[in-house]
Amino acid sequence: MYDHSITQENLAKERPQVVLYPNTPNEQIHEFELQEIPINTVQQAIDHLNDKIKYKEYRSTCDKNKTKVVIELKDKKNPFTLDEMIFMENERIMSKWNYNYWAERYYRILNHENIEVLFKPNIIQRMNNKIYAKMNRERRAIKKWVVKARQVGDSTDSEGRILHRINYFSDAKSLIASKDNDSTDKMSQMFLFALDRLPFWNRCWRERYKSGEFYEFDINSLLDLGSGATTSVGRGRTPTICHISEAPFFKDPQKSLTEALFKAMHESIWLLQIVEGTAEVRGDWFHREWQDIIAGMEKGLTSWTGQFYPWYLRTDLYPTEEWVNARREAFNSFIPRTDTLAHAKKAEIWVRTHPLAREELGSNWKMSREQMFFYEVERDTAERKNELGRFLKEMPSDAEEAFQHPGHTMYPVRLILSMSDQAQGVEPEVYKLKGSPDEISPALWPTQDEIKRDGKKIEIKAKWSDSVPAAFYDLIQVNFNGWDNFDPINKILIWEHPKNGFDYGAGIDTSDGLGRNVSDNAVIEILRKGTVEFRDRQVCEFASPELPQSLLWPFVFAVSSYYSISRQLLLAPEINKGTELLTAMMNRGWWNVTKIFDSSRIGQDLTKIKKYGFETNNFTRNELINFMNSFIIGEWLEVYSMKLIEELKDIHKERKISAVGSVVRDKILGQVDDRFMATAMILYSLHRDELIGQQKRSWEERERNESSVGIKILAEKPSGYGEFDIDTDHRRLYNEEGNDDDWLSDDNLIAVEEDFY
Repeated sequence: MYDHSITQENLAKERPQVVLYPNTPNEQIHEFELQEIPINTVQQAIDHLNDKIKYKEYRSTCDKNKTKVVIELKDKKNPFTLDEMIFMENERIMSKWNYNYWAERYYRILNHENIEVLFKPNIIQRMNNKIYAKMNRERRAIKKWVVKARQVGDSTDSEGRILHRINYFSDAKSLIASKDNDSTDKMSQMFLFALDRLPFWNRCWRERYKSGEFYEFDINSLLDLGSGATTSVGRGRTPTICHISEAPFFKDPQKSLTEALFKAMHESIWLLQIVEGTAEVRGDWFHREWQDIIAGMEKGLTSWTGQFYPWYLRTDLYPTEEWVNARREAFNSFIPRTDTLAHAKKAEIWVRTHPLAREELGSNWKMSREQMFFYEVERDTAERKNELGRFLKEMPSDAEEAFQHPGHTMYPVRLILSMSDQAQGVEPEVYKLKGSPDEISPALWPTQDEIKRDGKKIEIKAKWSDSVPAAFYDLIQVNFNGWDNFDPINKILIWEHPKNGFDYGAGIDTSDGLGRNVSDNAVIEILRKGTVEFRDRQVCEFASPELPQSLLWPFVFAVSSYYSISRQLLLAPEINKGTELLTAMMNRGWWNVTKIFDSSRIGQDLTKIKKYGFETNNFTRNELINFMNSFIIGEWLEVYSMKLIEELKDIHKERKISAVGSVVRDKILGQVDDRFMATAMILYSLHRDELIGQQKRSWEERERNESSVGIKILAEKPSGYGEFDIDTDHRRLYNEEGNDDDWLSDDNLIAVEEDFY
């Protein structure tokens, strides 16, 4: 009923006919051919048929029990004609088997101005149509999990699908539920509003109901009303259809939904399961389920389809013409700030990498000037009110931005937002590694479905010892469809390929390799070392919870060799869990490995140190974290991994104080810190000579150079927005590296209190 081929298949089984004078000697059977009637023609016919009955009496009773509904002809001498009866039967059949046909002709809603209108699908709702059609075509249960911005229209679309099922299918046992009774009541009123505006000849009727609890209809379909305020959703009946709204706010969603409702809804082609809501708290039930669904989708191990809807897809609402008119003078002189342009660039890449959005908006879509103005004004308003976190939850531009930490994190929300906008303004190239099956399991090789059409293939020859044969690897490019539809596990992400004239380093945080939800990730983070001219930059990342050290070394060997174009990159492997990885690399000729030394001793001779790798303990961990923090807060490190940014969002500092009030120590806490620690280890190792006084500190020299002209390096210039003139306070700093000219703006400087922690 959502896919054209399924609709045609069901319509072909129908034998449309109208019977006149049934069960009498004059009985006549008139067969006819089904047809799609234009929307305007249908509306004219509805008005005509309504005019033939006592419509006021009907409207005053249509919301009652079926036995109390009044449907009488105005003129009994003017009954319905054969053509009128054929039209009504045609519409009942076409509406039953073609949801979109029905919705665009019969589903009436209240728009954002609270005006009754006929449903006309917006961008989000058209994307929904394609999602439902795909699942329908694949003859699978329809299960959709949505993270969304406020008022994108997904709830309206969902209620329409619930109404359609209940109105035409006798086995439709439905449940709708929101966070509390009042919210559920609002959903039911949306449902009943649309039901009672269906034509009298194309609707079901209330047979029995208890307001606020359930509605049973004359075709034996039913609607139960649940509430997230209780630990039990529904009335003990097993539904085949459900719409769960504002799921993050349920009292005990694990018990009431995961363990009860969802397990009772067995998958079949008739199952319709919709869960949606704006995000609330990072790491809560809704967030964990979302992450699990996204990972399962990539592996084909879940029947759920996860979908994120950002604010800017609602082009008709954000902003409205009236909103802009109220600020017309400011809009006429509006010049987007660089952080706004970065946000627009992120949105552009999101649309381009999400096929459904790209189909709707086009591959060359760019955020309009009106939307940039709207975003900048609304975001600034939220910041002034200290409500930026709430604003991002309700108006997210990417799925992870929607999930904010409930408490005080180590880094300001604005800093994280700036990093996220910068990161998503650069689309990563994603690869899988293929090599000898003796080294890399074929299960980790790319599948044909994953390989990007016309993608790259990078051949790597790794040989660093005369006594060990060369190893050959292939980096094969695979598909990347945006961060919120992407599972990075066992994939190599590249933001910048190796360039001559730069030093590179790889930090490795090892793992037991026992799999997801059991072991931490083994992580490889490759950084390009900063200089006086350029900031340190994240260029490559790999993560896997499935690879112990004995299986991780080929990945380290391959990517490290790739980034060693003029000399070996610096390796900084964690050795707390053993030295198997380090030994494997050194046996293959890798000599450039960080050494363990006492950073408090100035002027050390590193050639005399024989202990290799990075051992984290209370002292070195704190030193690593403080060094990493200075680079993050100082914006000296360009971060492009959204998964690393997620870790930064979660990290907070817990200060332990003794009984007499003296500080014992600070402890850094976070849900996951594998990428953070791998990055910190190599960042620290790359700058070790500067830390112990053997070289000038490049980041401090860069700061002095920048402050001498009153500017601060931010992110790379967002491309594609050259039509805007930049005011004289925005200056550009040119450098010698290809496309690395940076946009500069005091508007983006982030004030951090000296004792921020």
